[in-house]
Amino acid sequence: MMTHNDKLLDPQAFVVWVRRALADLRTASAPRHRPSHFLLDEDVPGSKNRVANMLAQPELIRLGYASRLEDEIRAEAKRAGVDLLPMVATGWERAAS
Repeated sequence: MMTHNDKLLDPQAFVVWVRRALADLRTASAPRHRPSHFLLDEDVPGSKNRVANMLAQPELIRLGYASRLEDEIRAEAKRAGVDLLPMVATGWERAAS
């Protein structure tokens, strides 16, 4: 769900899901399992800190980045054969279009 400025309505629950997903990837020895492995933009040198900053300041998470991060984490989990906890179980769901 989103508000008028595209911020997540429950960013804390999303952060919980991301942390659990990254821990699951790390446990499975997935090649990409750190916050700095996701949401990278070649043209933006500081993008390697983007996810860590999101986790540190959940109130600033934007829906577009959250959606992209979810997609990237799920793709890595699929490649690594990791079954991730559904977001519903952590109290957060993607906004329906």
